[in-house]
Amino acid sequence: MANTKDMTSGNPAKLILFFTLPLIAGNIFQQLYGFIDTLLVGRFLGVEALASVGCTGPIMFLLVGCIMGLTAGLTIITGQRFGAKDMEGVRRSAAACVLIAMGASIFTAFIGGYFAREILLWMDTPLDIIDGAEDFIAIVVGGSPFFSTFIVGANLLRALGDSRHPTIFLATSLCINIVLEPIFLLVFAWGIPGAAWAMIVSQFLGGLIVWIYIWRKVPALRIQRQDWQVDWPFLWQHIRVGMPMAFQTSIIAIGAVILQVALNGLGPISVAAFSAAQKVENGGKATKPENPTAKGWRFDGWYTDEKCTARYDFDKAVTANTTLYAKWTQLFTLTFETNGGTKIDSVEAPDGSLVYLGSYKPTKSGYYFVGWYTDKNLTRASRVGY
Repeated sequence: MANTKDMTSGNPAKLILFFTLPLIAGNIFQQLYGFIDTLLVGRFLGVEALASVGCTGPIMFLLVGCIMGLTAGLTIITGQRFGAKDMEGVRRSAAACVLIAMGASIFTAFIGGYFAREILLWMDTPLDIIDGAEDFIAIVVGGSPFFSTFIVGANLLRALGDSRHPTIFLATSLCINIVLEPIFLLVFAWGIPGAAWAMIVSQFLGGLIVWIYIWRKVPALRIQRQDWQVDWPFLWQHIRVGMPMAFQTSIIAIGAVILQVALNGLGPISVAAFSAAQKVENGGKATKPENPTAKGWRFDGWYTDEKCTARYDFDKAVTANTTLYAKWTQLFTLTFETNGGTKIDSVEAPDGSLVYLGSYKPTKSGYYFVGWYTDKNLTRASRVGY
């Protein structure tokens, strides 16, 4: 079979090396999914949207790790059957893998979609970004069956010794996501849900490509009707191997969830900053990010100290680990109640600043404007600016 590889014959070191290299590339492409989301959402939707998507990262990491580990473990049985030249067993095992993976993903979609807000509240997600986070994670977790379809197909191919094509299909899916996400964000103006839908659609199309390839090029995995017959001991054999793998690949993600809970307590700006953190080679220059925004605050630049006294120069070479701190000035809203006079738009002023009220004089037919007061009964006159 030209599209499979018998891992039981040949030089073991060479077989393992050439099997592993595409796996490494695949892991890099998988990480790029999160990077692309962070980049595009931060660029096009702003800091609050970036924080909303960023705070769901550990949940995504946990979901992806669990499904990847589960399906990798399930397909161990498939690989064993293939190595034993048991083609009927390969098909039956492939069917069992699909049934278990889809069952697990549908359960995950139900739990994650239904309890998304409760999970985010448990993680102490800031209330001003929780709505966007809920929109994103509910769609992504709800679409986990599409992701599982892609992953289980890719892992079945790897079980038959082909690690190259799954990597190619993953790269293709990533490229589809890169094309779709700006369209959904900018052209359709779907906001945060647009980023989630771009990921779901790209995963769906990636899974479709995988299974079309399997049906056309890999006869050993062409599941027949009789292969779908439920054999509980056979299913349990797969689950017994798959569950430890799922837990193993979820360990780091569990730590990331704990870290995110601690980070969420610092507020949306800290969440966004953590999500957008970048690494720079020694002697290189950091790329200045888009200025973050936050309602009720004015961004005043990046600084190298917590008290924000030394402004960072992005033209300087980076020679050590560096943490940059965003300097913010709180803005207060001055609202003008004209009591039937001409409308005057509210004004945002930095903390401690003076507003020249002489520039804001309404008119009202038959009345003379006396001045501005700070109470509804007009007993405390404001003399600032007169």
